[in-house]
Amino acid sequence: MTYNTGLVRSVLLGPTNITQRLPYLHAALAEVDADFVCFQEVWLDKEQRGILASMPTDYGHHVSFVDLTRPLANTPVPCNNQTAVANFGLCIQSNCGSLPAYELISCVTIKCGSELVAIAADFDCYGCLLWQLSQANPTALQFCASPTDEYWDNTAGVMLFSKHPLKDVKTQFMPAWDVPRGYIYATATVAGWGDIAIACTHVVSFVEPYAPPPGYNFKSVQEESLAQANLVMTQLLSSATPNRLLLGDLNAGPEAPGISAELPQTFAYYKSKITLKSLFDTGLQPRDACSWCRDNFLVTDGENNLIDYIGVAGFAGTTPGEKYVERVERVFTEITPIGIQLSDHYGVKWTKETAPTCSDGIHNGDEEAKDCGGSCDACLTQPECDALYSAGSRAEGMLWTTLALGVLALVGL
Repeated sequence: MTYNTGLVRSVLLGPTNITQRLPYLHAALAEVDADFVCFQEVWLDKEQRGILASMPTDYGHHVSFVDLTRPLANTPVPCNNQTAVANFGLCIQSNCGSLPAYELISCVTIKCGSELVAIAADFDCYGCLLWQLSQANPTALQFCASPTDEYWDNTAGVMLFSKHPLKDVKTQFMPAWDVPRGYIYATATVAGWGDIAIACTHVVSFVEPYAPPPGYNFKSVQEESLAQANLVMTQLLSSATPNRLLLGDLNAGPEAPGISAELPQTFAYYKSKITLKSLFDTGLQPRDACSWCRDNFLVTDGENNLIDYIGVAGFAGTTPGEKYVERVERVFTEITPIGIQLSDHYGVKWTKETAPTCSDGIHNGDEEAKDCGGSCDACLTQPECDALYSAGSRAEGMLWTTLALGVLALVGL
């Protein structure tokens, strides 16, 4: 399963919106059921801990870019390079000072690129400043020079949860301009499938104008997106196991009726490397198969995009001759009691499991009841059930009479 939680302050209404949504998001997470879950846009230590506490107890294994076992109170001073921070502050004041929070981050990354690059190598400082600016904190620079837990300490924003022990764990940052980007890689062994390699990621989104500072590696967001995609896929395809999962907000997708394309070259690259499972596979009409949808109250750009995916390779199973079924579902679609969605994205869940049979004692597949109806034998009608029960009762009565007569004969009565 993959889900972008939308816990970023540039989402409509910013921090107030997140505070309102979090209790409902936590309640929804308590119902999650998938072997592996990749979350994106979980930036703060305390929000990671909230998600960790909300997940069902069978998710005993998780990875993020920070150690969640450390005490929350142990918060360092994020920014120590005072000269770089002062130059950054002067640039913001000259170019972006009066903008609202949801526009401020875009302005900062475009107009103050050189000053931001001087800070970006220090992820704690970088994350703290972007976080406070996104909340329109007028004292952001001073704030980030003091101990605090209000900064993007999970700087890539991704978390991976698993019901199975994780091995070969790796967290890797990628070259990025808008906000820090990265991926989590791990492997796990699952009964019936064997070893599985997993990559959980959130790559660069389409930004225009794209204005990196002089000397930056990429000339366009398309170049940067392809570079990040290549890093993730190279890692995933390097695994020895043929079973591979790519989970994440890929910020790339095709054009379709009612769906706008997003970084189509990157989308084509992913398709050339792995089978992408998306909401197109749910049976929905293309215009309704978006994961970023304009009918979502939290989406403000007026487009439908399909950018959240599960990439799949392998999964032939370890039992010869076993038959399987698979399905894709759109998840986290509910409207909260406050009238908004849980996030500006919908989630995607892919399931592959043993095909149901007419003798497994489970009401599954297209059955109308347990092991009957649909493609199985027809279920008995009520008169047939009554007749069967009546015949069984008569047979049981005759059996008890026969047994009683036998006992009486044995005792000589």
